[in-house]
Amino acid sequence: MREFLTTNPVFRGLLPADFSDDFPLVESGALDSIGLFNLVNFIERKFGVTVEPQDLNETYFGNLNSIEAFVRSRQQ
Repeated sequence: MREFLTTNPVFRGLLPADFSDDFPLVESGALDSIGLFNLVNFIERKFGVTVEPQDLNETYFGNLNSIEAFVRSRQQ
């Protein structure tokens, strides 16, 4: 996830160079609607999970820790 966020041009300049796993992606403005669309597309392709519209919230996509927990819960 970190590699995707740091190498994808959509997020260029929006994230600190060395951000923590609990860095607030939504609250900081780094993850907006376009960024979320790109991230969800990546997650669905890479991890084979489906992200439903009701899943698109800060609880699941607020930081790297919550995204990882969400993906793991969907893989089970």
